[in-house]
Amino acid sequence: MADSSKRKWFPWRRRSQALQTPRPESREVAAAQVTDKYSEYPSDGLTPVRLAEIFKEADAGDVLRQAELFEEMEEKDPHLFSQLQTRKNAVTGLDYEVIPFDSDDPRDKEIAEFVEAQLGGIEGFEEQEIRQNKAIRGYIVRALAKGNQNSLLVRQVTNALLADNLITVPDISKQLSYLEDGGYIEFTDRRATAYNAYRRDAVIQLTKAGVDLVEGTRDDPGVDV
Repeated sequence: MADSSKRKWFPWRRRSQALQTPRPESREVAAAQVTDKYSEYPSDGLTPVRLAEIFKEADAGDVLRQAELFEEMEEKDPHLFSQLQTRKNAVTGLDYEVIPFDSDDPRDKEIAEFVEAQLGGIEGFEEQEIRQNKAIRGYIVRALAKGNQNSLLVRQVTNALLADNLITVPDISKQLSYLEDGGYIEFTDRRATAYNAYRRDAVIQLTKAGVDLVEGTRDDPGVDV
């Protein structure tokens, strides 16, 4: 008589167990929030209490919200932007001199000489910036020419420039201002300007002059088409 205590082996059972696949994970494993620098604005719902909190944070060393507030003020107020640009340009156009902290300390002299040499190596930065601005303007008008009815959202153009590494931050306000002043582009939203178009999610459209620029019937040395 066979010993019933012995475990019987069924090869097909092991095979069927091997064929079973684990069920996919359905719970939330990880979540990440994509934040946009321009998606929240300190002035939204700004009250005296909240403004005081922003200034207290800055006094304590956390200047992020204060910087964002000042940046938004500059974007929204053309007069303020103009005044700040005048002051910035006045400072950046000045000559500079690197002076050691202690003129009698050889180490301080060595540091000052190193810093001066590094700064001297980027003297062509201004010319490089000019070439880059021309390239970005040309990129914008060429992109618009490929869009539906020669138009695109500012965010679409900005994202394309970021993807192609022509810009590192989503700010093309100066380039848009140049093209608008030249009569090459216009905003379909009359309330939009070069400096609030990104925030308003505005649409840019090529004008007739802009089309002529892309097609080569018009020339502008400031736009590298």
